[in-house]
Amino acid sequence: MTRRLNPLALLGLLIVFAGCDDGDFTRKRSNDISLNPTTINFARVVPPQTAAEVVTIRHAGETELRVDKVYLEDYPECDRGKLGFSESDRLPDDVKAMCPLIIDAIGTVDGQLPARLISGQFFDVNLRFQPVGATVPLPTRLVVESNALDKAKQYVEIGFDQPIPQIQAEPVVAFPGGVAGTEFLLVRNIGSGPLVVDQYTLSLVSEPALDPQTQEPVPEFIISEDSPLPWTIPENQAVTVQIEYDPFDGNRDTAELVFQSNDPDQPRFTVTLTSAPVFGVLGVQPNPAIFGEPRAGDAVEQVISFTNSGVRYVDVQQITLNQPGEDYSLDSNQQTSFRLAGGQARELRVVYRPATAEGSDAELVVQYDDGDDRTPGQLTVPLVRRGDGLPAIMEVAPAAVDMSDVALGGSRTQDIVLTNNGGQALAISRIGLSTDADGPGIPASDPEFEIVAGGDAVMVAPGDSHTVQVKFSRGADDRIVHIAALVVESNAASSPDVVFFTSNPPQE
Repeated sequence: MTRRLNPLALLGLLIVFAGCDDGDFTRKRSNDISLNPTTINFARVVPPQTAAEVVTIRHAGETELRVDKVYLEDYPECDRGKLGFSESDRLPDDVKAMCPLIIDAIGTVDGQLPARLISGQFFDVNLRFQPVGATVPLPTRLVVESNALDKAKQYVEIGFDQPIPQIQAEPVVAFPGGVAGTEFLLVRNIGSGPLVVDQYTLSLVSEPALDPQTQEPVPEFIISEDSPLPWTIPENQAVTVQIEYDPFDGNRDTAELVFQSNDPDQPRFTVTLTSAPVFGVLGVQPNPAIFGEPRAGDAVEQVISFTNSGVRYVDVQQITLNQPGEDYSLDSNQQTSFRLAGGQARELRVVYRPATAEGSDAELVVQYDDGDDRTPGQLTVPLVRRGDGLPAIMEVAPAAVDMSDVALGGSRTQDIVLTNNGGQALAISRIGLSTDADGPGIPASDPEFEIVAGGDAVMVAPGDSHTVQVKFSRGADDRIVHIAALVVESNAASSPDVVFFTSNPPQE
């Protein structure tokens, strides 16, 4: 049987569907919440300094939003309002100790919760990090509870920069060969947070001295402890270690003093103790510095690199410009005195802005101390428009060679490249290993070193190079520290140029 619709009912249905907009039929009005930011990381601060951050809580929906609670997950009571303090009150130390992180203020109308927000309204929550010591809190969260649909609990992740202690000391402590002496080593903390040095060990690298009566080893390096281990060194402070050297025989001595600490990057820090001669070796590149010939008023910049390829530190005491006018300049924000440890480098920018079409040349004059009384302590770098008018300029690479990687019974050959950076021919009159006749500051070379190629006098044209090969051989039972110096005499202003060689025996 077929059923018919009542005409009035059918009319009613048509009216209902005609009066319904599809959007109104499916749309749901709701509230929503947004937090900004959702992640905070507090930089490290040193008490009594503090750090502040702000979190904005915003109604991002349409219907009313009710924010019921705002608190710190691991410090739920750490809220000035809950503790009865106003924003202007100074917090007692016991409160700071309990609350390294605290809610400073809740920016509602009355500073209270719950808060009711209409669409678009917001308020701020002020957070303050107030450590009382060096300990950094673990990460935590700001919790916001509300009636937001599907977002009843929202979080702001809060982290803290962890302290990173960093150990620093001179990498080499040198004593005059054959002479008893005392040196003081500063073990510094140049990082953040306390540096804890748990222990140190002293290991002899060279052959030990033996008592002729007992054939027992005789200590020649002695560490005098003024403070017992472990050491806790606050940042920017140091502990002084007294090191005594008491030579027993005529051999050169080398040892390694190894510190173990909580430095995450260098948990083992090694300082070499030696009676072998050590120097800093200051190199400057480019030398000469050629700027070209820009138009008057235009500027050309050159970066000058200073490198210490030696072992001992180099103190660059002063860098100045020697020029007829004011065409060359150094940025006043750059340091013109600094210390370079072995292997370190630093850059300096020189700007050339000629005032006239002709332009000018100048000199960069470097006063320094490398621990070697033989060198004059002054280095001059030509700053020129063109290099073809310059005299011969000797560049030696490398200027210092460590051959401690040679095993017992082994040997190694090292290339030394001599380059003429000047504009005239470089006349090299002597290439030889040092002897006692070379005078103070140049130690005589041990016979284990020899020149195997390139040792003759030679003329080197501008821009060309000449290679010298030096070989070192260590005997199967040879546990002695060996040194040598390659001496190059020429018509260059730097003559004689010296390349220092050293070889510590391999550790057992």
